Amino acid sequence: MWELERFDWGSLRSARSAAALPDAIETLRTADTDDLAKQAYWRIDNEVVVQGELFEAAFPTACCLIAALGSCTEASRARIVELLFQLATGTPHSSEVARGAVELHHLCRREVLRAAPLIFESFERAPPASLDLWVDLLIVFSEEDKSLAPRVQWYLGRARRLEVHAGLRESLQRAIADLQGDGLPDQRSEEAVTNDFKKLENDILAILAALQDTLDDAETKEVRDFVEPGEYGVAFETLCSILGDKHAQISPAIIDKLTELGQRMGIDEETWRGLAKQKDVP
Repeated sequence: MWELERFDWGSLRSARSAAALPDAIETLRTADTDDLAKQAYWRIDNEVVVQGELFEAAFPTACCLIAALGSCTEASRARIVELLFQLATGTPHSSEVARGAVELHHLCRREVLRAAPLIFESFERAPPASLDLWVDLLIVFSEEDKSLAPRVQWYLGRARRLEVHAGLRESLQRAIADLQGDGLPDQRSEEAVTNDFKKLENDILAILAALQDTLDDAETKEVRDFVEPGEYGVAFETLCSILGDKHAQISPAIIDKLTELGQRMGIDEETWRGLAKQKDVP
């Protein structure tokens, strides 16, 4: 893999010696069994991100793992994603801080963020038992780049439709709610979480019904296509965008409902604020 050749590994700081990292990364990329992938994973982890603390070699490692993700084996994919999460959420080791490398974690985080298209693509093919690794990394993406939040929300909603265990399903629901600004305490039951989402769905559909004389069939379908997989925030933003583009007269009651719904989901007020100027005259 050419990316490995870009760096002078022998000169890079790590927990012990970074010289063996190229071999470990290549072994991970090509591992054809879970055991081989696991062994290579720990060879990398124990050098560059020890107990969440990053060494200088972490940044080149992030670059190479991203390159490896595009050509890795099924056995290695989840391990690579897990390492990318560790690199994206680590903090500089004290020895790196002493050397002035205080921005190391930002470098790693930004580099991992560049892998977003590969992570989204590989999420679709992730085995259900490993989906939580992708979920953790996608949440990091949404925190680092707010423009990715709607896409992350859609993918989490799509994953929720898979046959996954109850714990992961609730984690997916909670993550989606957090992205919508409606975070749920850990102690809430799955039934309570489901009821909250059902209410959001019903409220959006009720607004669509009230706007049946304003929206055409294609516009209504566009919004519904986001409601059905549970992408309520995206559905809301799409609806507001359509209404804004149409410059249609909207009743004060519907404006009030949109305002309440947007605030409940924690969506930026700019999304619906301009619609207030389109109110029907009482």
